[in-house]
Parts: sequence; C-alpha cells; structure tokens
Amino acid sequence: MRSSSSRLIRLAALPCLVAAVVLGLLAPAATAAAKAKSTIRWTLPASPTALDAFTLTGRLNLPGLETTGPRQIVISRGLPGGEQTPIAEVTTADDGTFSVTDAPPVGGFLFYSARWAGDDLFFGSARTIEVPVYHRRSGFVFSGPAQAVAGQPFEISVRLDGSGHVPTSNPTVWVYRAIDDLPVASLGTVTVADDGTFAITDTPEIAGQYSYRLKWGGDATFSAAIGSHAVTVTEPAG
Repeated sequence: MRSSSSRLIRLAALPCLVAAVVLGLLAPAATAAAKAKSTIRWTLPASPTALDAFTLTGRLNLPGLETTGPRQIVISRGLPGGEQTPIAEVTTADDGTFSVTDAPPVGGFLFYSARWAGDDLFFGSARTIEVPVYHRRSGFVFSGPAQAVAGQPFEISVRLDGSGHVPTSNPTVWVYRAIDDLPVASLGTVTVADDGTFAITDTPEIAGQYSYRLKWGGDATFSAAIGSHAVTVTEPAG
C-alpha cells in the first residue's frame, strides 16, 4: 500500500514539476521581450573643413523614461577609404543628448558612428551619419624679383600654404615657364620642404615678359593649387 501511495503522490506532483520547468524555460524569453528599443539620432552639421575642429551632436532616445541619465556612447570615425577608428567615448546628458568634437584629417565623405551597448531595460542601438568634409584650400605664396636681366640668374622663393597648415607629405610641384607668346615650357618638378617652402632658379636668355607657373595636384587633405609669378626681363645695360 505504501508503494501505491508514493506512486500516486509522485504522479500528482508531475504536472507542477512540468509547469515549473516550462516557466523556467520561458523566463529568459519573457525578460528579453520586456526590453524596450532604444534609438540614436544625429544632427547633420554644416560641412566642416579638413583639419578644422567641428562639433557633432546627437541624442539617445529611451522611451518611457523622464530622463535618460548618463549613458556611455562610443563614437567612431570612418574615412573615405574605409578605415574606421574609435575617437571618443562620451556621456549623455539627462535629456539624452551628447556631442563630440573632431578635426577630420582628410576631406571627402566621412562617416561618424555612435553606439550604445544597452542595459537590462533597453536594447543597444547604433547610428551612422555621413558628413561631407571640404578639402583644405591651398595656394602658393611668392617672394622674388619682379624684374631681372637677361643672362643673370635669379631665384624665386615660394611657400605652399594650406590655409595656415603645411602639407606634410613633401609634395611635388610642377613648374612651367612662359615667355611672351612663345610655347609654355616645362622646367620639371621641385619637392616641397617640411616647412612648405621651395625655390625656383632660372637664368633667362632673352628679354621679355616671363611667367613662372606652378601646379600641385593636392592630396587627401588639401585641394589642388595653381599659381604664377611674373618677371620682366630686360637686356643688359650698355
């Protein structure tokens, strides 16, 4: 009789055990389903210029909360070639807003990504914004004679200026010379020094109106540049 009673007790308890197991299996799913969705939004800035610092702003939205509170947002920057680098970890304000300041190293279309990992109440979220960045304007600054004498050498000093910055890649500049209406002749290339300077030397053979023309194709950071310097060459006295 005891054996039969024990068996009946175990059978009676079986539905409760099954229910407990089922509830245990469903608990994680129920918890996951209870999480809310978070979103991130960026505000598109005015187009910045390479090497100039600018500020990007965004907002983390957590539905149902009066204040978002401090949340850590990881910011990454993607270059036009695809290279992506984390550049900052910022904290949201009570209203969910955040900002990051960056000085983009190159021009073109850059990508800024914001990522929040989430927590027990909200799923994480991420958002990427495409920011057009202007190439930095460059140009040539000349320092040299405006007049020269045929048969006598002279030098023109030049500085490649990138609106207050110097290209650091020691770029190559093409040099051309025009004399009155004669065909333009190439004088080859010169290499820019670390401080952005270089020189053009010439010994004019004939008198005339000379124009020394320079051309640089630019790079990932700086725009292309052209420039010219005029020199009036006269015959030797006497």
